[in-house]
Amino acid sequence: LEIATPEEPEKTIAYEWPIPSRAECAVCHTPYQSYLSVLSFEEPQLNRIQKYGETVDYQLRSLAHIKVLPESVWTDAKGARANYLVDPYDTKAATNSRARSYLHTNCRHCHRNNGGGGATIELDAGLDFDAMKALGVKPTQGTFGIHGAQVIAPSDPYRSVLLYRMSKLGKGRMPYSGSTIVDTRGTRLIRHWIQDMAGIAGDTTFEVSRLRNRQGQLLSDAVQIEDQEFVSQKIQEVLNSTSGGLILLRTLDETSISEQMRKMIIQQGTEHSSAQIRDLFERFLPADQRVKRLGVKIDAAALVALPGDSREGKKLFFEMAGLQCRNCHRVHQHGKELGPDLTQIGKKLSKQELLENIIEPSRKIDEKYFTCVVQLRSGKVVSGLLLNRDETVVRLKDAKNEVLELAPKEIESLTMQKKSIMPDQLLRDLTAEQAAHLLAYLESLK
Repeated sequence: LEIATPEEPEKTIAYEWPIPSRAECAVCHTPYQSYLSVLSFEEPQLNRIQKYGETVDYQLRSLAHIKVLPESVWTDAKGARANYLVDPYDTKAATNSRARSYLHTNCRHCHRNNGGGGATIELDAGLDFDAMKALGVKPTQGTFGIHGAQVIAPSDPYRSVLLYRMSKLGKGRMPYSGSTIVDTRGTRLIRHWIQDMAGIAGDTTFEVSRLRNRQGQLLSDAVQIEDQEFVSQKIQEVLNSTSGGLILLRTLDETSISEQMRKMIIQQGTEHSSAQIRDLFERFLPADQRVKRLGVKIDAAALVALPGDSREGKKLFFEMAGLQCRNCHRVHQHGKELGPDLTQIGKKLSKQELLENIIEPSRKIDEKYFTCVVQLRSGKVVSGLLLNRDETVVRLKDAKNEVLELAPKEIESLTMQKKSIMPDQLLRDLTAEQAAHLLAYLESLK
């Protein structure tokens, strides 16, 4: 397909439209409840005023009137008329409404109660800030080198992991499935939304404030001085941190700077020694110069044949931001004990079998690692590994490695799903070389 580039709409690029596999679809269309597997329009999306010829009316009421939707959608949903989504790109609407509508539409299908996302944040536009479990909350899936990182750091977008993950390519990018192009209008909206969170208490430390002031001064100096060596030095200093990379990204997207300075920022960003910085600037490179990642179509035979370095694989396992192995597996007492202990996994599985288990984690799964899905009488759904169940209590271990204790009287239904809680597509954003290193490390565990 030929599509317009986000940065320069007058230019087009060739884009290969992927047809997702069943496993990819299941990332969002979760099996936890049958009705949750269907992701389609909902009341807030349809709740708007429409013109029908000379008639102006609420769309929900009109759809109910012509029997497309039941009458109760309009008559019973008292909150529906107050809970609606707006066009995220409509600058006439309030920034908060636009940002919440954007997150609801693009992220909420996973980031909701039992939606399948690894993080426990909830991005429903109708929730208040506290119920989102994101503002002022430390990230559970990695900080990406951000000092004082929070999922959303009120008034400081450059400490907000949510913005960072939307702004990058490669491992850790969000949205997780189906998104390979950064939506610059979307990131600009979320950046301004976070920046404008006046009156919401944050926990900016003295060190963070000092760093932010220093970054601002360096950037101001770089803009005002024409000496290229001086400017290059200042850019490099700002790029010493992930938050500095986000600040320079904002400079490229929103600030009027010289073409020379723009080229210097992009060059230093794309050539940076840290992948966490490079991933922010990769979108400025031509397609043939970008990192060649495995994607969703993995040639298993070729990957198994590729030699790897177990020492590099160990670093990836324990240190790579966005790679979640250590969050669920233990090796020699390091890591967390949610999934199987991998200390001697190389004795049990061949290199090919290891790869098969990573690519298709639910293909062969021990019963004790089936996902237990519990529908509570309150309407809430929880899931995890079933630890034990008797007449007094049901105990689950959830994705955060926390134990949930439920009284039988709270439970509406309990279902065991033959699906691993291990995420699919774990290798998608790795290079073939990185995946080979990881396999070499796992194979060495004997």
